[in-house]
Amino acid sequence: MPLPESLHSPAPTDIGVSRDDNILLHRCAMGDTTAFRQLRDVELPLMLAVSRAFMTTPSHCDQVVHDALVLGWKNARRFSSEGGHARHWLWRIFCSRLANQLRALEAWPLAEDAENAVDHIARALQPRLTRSSPADPTSELPALAAALPVAAPSDALLKRIDTTIGYLPPNSGTEGMPAGETIFGSLYHPALRWPIARARLQYRFREGFKHLIGRPLEDAWFERWCKGWKGARLEALGLPRRSVEERLDARLDLSLSPQDLLCSVSFPDRAERRRLANQFIWQGNWDHRLSDVRTGKAYRFIADIWQHRLDLAQSDAYQHYMERLHQGRPWRSHHKGVSLDTPERILRWLRIYHLYLEDMACFGFDAGLGKDRLGVAIDRHGQIVKINKGLHRLAMAQVLGISTLPVRVRGVHRQWWVDQVGHHQGDAALDAMARALPTCRPAPLSAIREWQR
Repeated sequence: MPLPESLHSPAPTDIGVSRDDNILLHRCAMGDTTAFRQLRDVELPLMLAVSRAFMTTPSHCDQVVHDALVLGWKNARRFSSEGGHARHWLWRIFCSRLANQLRALEAWPLAEDAENAVDHIARALQPRLTRSSPADPTSELPALAAALPVAAPSDALLKRIDTTIGYLPPNSGTEGMPAGETIFGSLYHPALRWPIARARLQYRFREGFKHLIGRPLEDAWFERWCKGWKGARLEALGLPRRSVEERLDARLDLSLSPQDLLCSVSFPDRAERRRLANQFIWQGNWDHRLSDVRTGKAYRFIADIWQHRLDLAQSDAYQHYMERLHQGRPWRSHHKGVSLDTPERILRWLRIYHLYLEDMACFGFDAGLGKDRLGVAIDRHGQIVKINKGLHRLAMAQVLGISTLPVRVRGVHRQWWVDQVGHHQGDAALDAMARALPTCRPAPLSAIREWQR
């Protein structure tokens, strides 16, 4: 479960705790690795000592501390020093990560609520130190940890943490750069140099064309339609999606339970996929091709990683990539700049997704991450179905039990559009459609069986 709002806006600062940590964390948000190492050198031994108080396997302890500090670096932008302290914030992240590890080990029945996890960890340590029960468990944890046996980190752990933050950007959104995301830099292979360069060139050409020619023409034609001028042909063509999104913006956003968003629609025909990419009104029987998202590759991949997070070498995904490696055709992606040509690279790849899962478990679903919003479409009956935008993020939310997540409507079936707008045109038609969106509900699994008959 995500940590409460106190993680985003920490508890009031205690007397006697240095405010320098706040400054260091703000410097981390700007990419200052020296500031990160100053925080790391103080907190790492203490966090490692607490981990060893609950777990006997050194690799499990190292993994928890590695992830906690890396998540602190990656999410430093979230921290606000107004009325809070960086140290408490970092220790809440650590408690979230330790709690997940203990749940995976089934070593301790921690409460689902992350705030209670902090309290459980502090109270489990307190009896050993014969101290009074702390009023604020988070503020007491470093002191409790300091009384435990010294836990010096290995050089390998220090190097691994430094290597990870060297590739991992501390700011939101930069993971989504096209063709070779920063976080995957450690998996780069020289053989991908030209495919990556070609992909980046194609991306920049497409974006440049849309910016200089495509969008201005679309927007001008769309503006005429919005004002009620002759634009029936534009509506018949499906209306330009980007123009509709810019016009309606947040009115296209819905809040759903991930557990209810189970029906997904696919577009195996590449020509159809390209045709609908920038249309908002979708014609045809595309909403007949429904499937359960939990049977898809994205969900199975994420669920597999979470199930085997204690030892990713036991996961089906690891076995799949190893089989390809043994066959002499290692998995590669020029878009992500990744080549899984060694067992170590395969594990590193899976650990990246595990880190994404721990991030979401700690901070909740962040709509600002990723290249695209989590996309959905409205079928002919006004039901919400998932499209191929953000399937991995949806799977993470479902596997982790996230309560709600925001989605963006990227297309509607023409039949539903006609039913909602009636005789309205232009802005009035958009308004009628937007007012109907909050009444839409996710398509039930029975919709899949209905179309399969």
